[in-house]
Amino acid sequence: MPPKKEVERIKVGDVDVTDFDFIKLLGITLDTLEELKGARKERNRAQHQRDAVRNAWKETKHRLDETREKTILTIYELEEIWKEPEERIKASRDEIAFNAYEARLKRNKDWYMEMDRKRAELKFWEEDTLVRLEEKKLEQKKRLQELCEQTEKQQGEQEEQRRAELEEIKRVEGERSKECMEKERKRFAVNYETIELYSRLSKAQSYEFLQVVLQDLDQLHAKEFTAVKNFFREAAENDISLIEVLRQELAALRHQTNAAKKSGEKLRTKNERLEQRADKLEREVKLVKLKEENTRKELAREKRMADAARTMKREAADNWKQAKESSELLDKAIAVAQKIEHGLEESTRNAGLVAQRAEERWRQRLEAGERALERKKESVLRVWTGEYGEEEAQRRLQRLVGPRAVEEAVEGARKRALLGATAKQAHFRLGALFQPGLYPEGSQAPAECRRSFSYTPAYLHYSTTPHNLLEPSLGIEPLVP
Repeated sequence: MPPKKEVERIKVGDVDVTDFDFIKLLGITLDTLEELKGARKERNRAQHQRDAVRNAWKETKHRLDETREKTILTIYELEEIWKEPEERIKASRDEIAFNAYEARLKRNKDWYMEMDRKRAELKFWEEDTLVRLEEKKLEQKKRLQELCEQTEKQQGEQEEQRRAELEEIKRVEGERSKECMEKERKRFAVNYETIELYSRLSKAQSYEFLQVVLQDLDQLHAKEFTAVKNFFREAAENDISLIEVLRQELAALRHQTNAAKKSGEKLRTKNERLEQRADKLEREVKLVKLKEENTRKELAREKRMADAARTMKREAADNWKQAKESSELLDKAIAVAQKIEHGLEESTRNAGLVAQRAEERWRQRLEAGERALERKKESVLRVWTGEYGEEEAQRRLQRLVGPRAVEEAVEGARKRALLGATAKQAHFRLGALFQPGLYPEGSQAPAECRRSFSYTPAYLHYSTTPHNLLEPSLGIEPLVP
């Protein structure tokens, strides 16, 4: 019995591990590594999806902002565009009224000459328009006539071609008929010559025999004379029957000629059908060739796509390797981005608090300014009452801080807002001046307004009220009438 093999111990840190345990641990480690790789892939896929959704949301928000700004710009552009036609219409009406008034007043030669010139120019343009219209009509008529002539020419060529084909068919059929007639004539020529020869021979024999008979007439018996007469009658009857046979053969020949004509018509019809079938087969052959060409192109395209797919597969493998190598760098970048995002959120909250505190400070300054205005009004009223009397003091104070002074201050603020501003900037500035609730707290005013006139409504209201005329703390000396 062979000796039992001792289990080799492996030192892993402070623990002794056998070979079997080490292999099991190695397998578990590899499985865990594969699971971690799969989880890493899922996490990367989820991060890509999250980034895609975030980018889409940012893009959509950016597009909405651009659309909103473009809509605002379009509204003001439309207003400007509508203003211009109204001004032109008004200017045209004023010009027409002025021209009519001037015509009624002057009625001079120059005006009449100008009217005559305009009238002549108008007549010239009308005649020119009519001439061009007539030229256009003539050109259209000429084009139509050319098209008709071209169509008639094509039809004439087609008719000529058909006529030539028919002449060719007639010529061929005539030649065939002539050949048939020649054959029949040659076939019947022998019979005709034989008949002529027999006729001449019979005539000669009949004449000679008649002479003999006339010479021996007195000597022959009545019975023999009757026999001779019967002989001549039979010969005549034979000639008549032969003529009838020839007539029948001529009728048969005519019938054969008509049959040949009909067969020629049938042959021509058959040839037309064969030509149509040949054209159809030719078109089918062209379609088959085109289909083969398309199939060849499709196979070439599929081959190119397969090559591109293999190339993309290799590139994907290379990209996967690069992505695997840069996975840790991406994790670090994501962590840094999250820290930056948290920092931005914190800074945004701090900026909101700073803005609220600034608004509170401006509101406190506004209240303090109003209280200082009341104190200044009371002190000035006391001083002027002792100096001018109560009624004169009230009148002077009313002139200083009354509705008229307020209107003058408002008009001055309006002029300062409109100074050197475009129509759009003036709109936003006046809205911020005289409609403090147009852009409430927490809302975003347009960028043009924030850039060109970045004051809070509270400060604007404070700066346009009359008490700044009496507030030395603002750096403005009080106005004394």
